[in-house]
Amino acid sequence: TRFHCANHKRHGAQTVTQALENSCNQSFIQIGARLGKEAFCDYFEAFGLCAPTGIDLPNETRWTSVYNAQQMAEVDTNLYTAAFGQNEAITPMQMATAIAAIANGGIYTKPVFFTKILDHNGKVLLENEPQTKRVLKDSTAFLLTDALAESMESSRMYASPGVNLNSTSVPANIPGMSNAGKSG
Repeated sequence: TRFHCANHKRHGAQTVTQALENSCNQSFIQIGARLGKEAFCDYFEAFGLCAPTGIDLPNETRWTSVYNAQQMAEVDTNLYTAAFGQNEAITPMQMATAIAAIANGGIYTKPVFFTKILDHNGKVLLENEPQTKRVLKDSTAFLLTDALAESMESSRMYASPGVNLNSTSVPANIPGMSNAGKSG
């Protein structure tokens, strides 16, 4: 199978930050191959991408399509395409929760819509206790956050709307706030 980046450019050797900036499929294939299918799938599980989040709202979408390690051959295009994000189907809630784990220093927190429900007298009827787990070392999460911020900065996030000279990131600057993110 021949893989190429969306812009069909050849980037050569690059850092992870540059790979994010360029949405370089080949770089992410190499990262996925180095991780291996077991570790790759373990991260998907840890970040809550294999099952509904369990948010306290009715009718959370139950459909997700994620390969597990047993479904991937030793050398398989499933791992490669999953490594650059085109082989898995997750919900927006799962994506938001996974990205929040990176922003929160590597701590995954089960999403909740409310923390307490009180009656008219202030008596607690229901309370959601935070459910958290570490999914990345804090140093790894901070490095990844910096790479995501640099990716946005390189795409001229502070320029006029629509200016996108070096990156695949979509302009999303919020004045006065730090920004980190990635398209798709």
